Amino acid sequence: MNDPNPFLIQRFMDLSAELTTAPIFREWAAVSLVAATVARRCWVQINAGVAPFYPNMFILAVGTPGTGKSQAIDAAEGLLRRANVKVAPDTITREQLWRRMAESLEPYGDTEHDIASVQSALTVANSEVGNFIPEKDTEFMRALAKLYDCPPIYHYETKNQSGKDHMKD
Repeated sequence: MNDPNPFLIQRFMDLSAELTTAPIFREWAAVSLVAATVARRCWVQINAGVAPFYPNMFILAVGTPGTGKSQAIDAAEGLLRRANVKVAPDTITREQLWRRMAESLEPYGDTEHDIASVQSALTVANSEVGNFIPEKDTEFMRALAKLYDCPPIYHYETKNQSGKDHMKD
């Protein structure tokens, strides 16, 4: 890389400078890039016995129509896909989202310090929150809030043949 400033956020800002969008949207798109690529492979554990803190982010770009929110999100999503980060479809049922998360399990951790597990990371890069979360679907919102906390096991029920699924940390 010939650029003297390789830091990801600044690099994204430089590469996306030609977009006609507010810098704040591009900056938060870059922050989402970092969180999505790091996923659960990086964490902070403040005290022994306390669950680690992961770089999970729920980022919403809020602004009037035509301010370039979608441009920033689309640019970030393009890079995520090129980096083979798992990205959810724009519109998906709750059950299908859970299934995709369960199917996205991959190992991570530090076996030297006995911190090894699996993660189920899936990024949502959607320029319209209403396309992703149905209106007034408080059950979905509560589930997303629970997943944000990274519980070791998340049990959920779907309409599949067996009637039950779960995701395990």
